[in-house]
Amino acid sequence: MAQNIKKVIIVGKTGNGKSSLGNSLLGMKLFKEGGGFNASSLSCQVEKKGQFEIVDTPGFFDTNQNRNVARQAEVILDSLKLCPEPHAFLIVIKYSRFTAEEVSVLDVLAITFGEQYIDHAIVVVTHVDNDVTDADFRDACRESHQVNELLKRCGRRVVRIDNKNPNREHITTLLKYIDQVSKDGKSCFNNDYLRCHDEVLRRSAQDLNKYDGMLVHEQVEQIATEIKTMVNEEITRAKKESEERAKREQEEREERAKREKEKREKKRKKMEEKEERDKEEKKQQKEKENKERNWNIALGLLGAGIVVGKLFLSR
Repeated sequence: MAQNIKKVIIVGKTGNGKSSLGNSLLGMKLFKEGGGFNASSLSCQVEKKGQFEIVDTPGFFDTNQNRNVARQAEVILDSLKLCPEPHAFLIVIKYSRFTAEEVSVLDVLAITFGEQYIDHAIVVVTHVDNDVTDADFRDACRESHQVNELLKRCGRRVVRIDNKNPNREHITTLLKYIDQVSKDGKSCFNNDYLRCHDEVLRRSAQDLNKYDGMLVHEQVEQIATEIKTMVNEEITRAKKESEERAKREQEEREERAKREKEKREKKRKKMEEKEERDKEEKKQQKEKENKERNWNIALGLLGAGIVVGKLFLSR
């Protein structure tokens, strides 16, 4: 990770202080504060400064806007185009504004990014005055069923922030959590099936009347089912392709082995034939040598007989 850059995506409900949190981390006001999921902030914004690369996203569940969850999730998903492979997701909730929709954000993020995001999620509670003691803050969190559920699902990773006057100690705690979920920058968020999420969300967002009258959790359940179906189909297709590829590779290995065996067999036969020819040539050569030797012996004996005959006659 070049220069230990921390890549962060900030998400949460409208009005919870996402932009001010981003500005607090950057140390200057680069994000416009006070916006919502409306025409002026209907897109993600990325800013880079120092050790941070931060994406501020439009807020969820703006009551004055279209509550088509797929449409909102599709916009949030664009954050990955601005900041690929982020190290952390900061889920922003507002102190003393704990509602059931806070937990719903987790489900919306699951259909947006996939369940894998939760391993990189950190809850940031904003608008907590520095005068509030840590004990009072913990008690407030424990007393809220919604917050308890949120923290449980996020591994109890929670940080408090006073947006107007951020405490350096709280910022340091947040940085430690970012290093923890990213394993000091070595682990980034990744989902091999993001294409499925993108396709389902885009298709659902285009059907403006599809979710008329449906509650948020009902929309999320329907979208999650569609995504799960598509992911399973993708897994099945990938498995089939893998099995077919493995089968082809096995057949190719067997064919290569067969050719190699035939090649070795052909080579062996050639060697045997050569050995047989060499053996036959040696045999013929030996027979020839024997004939020549016998012939020479015969000639020698004949010559000796002639000499003996001449000697006998000369007497």
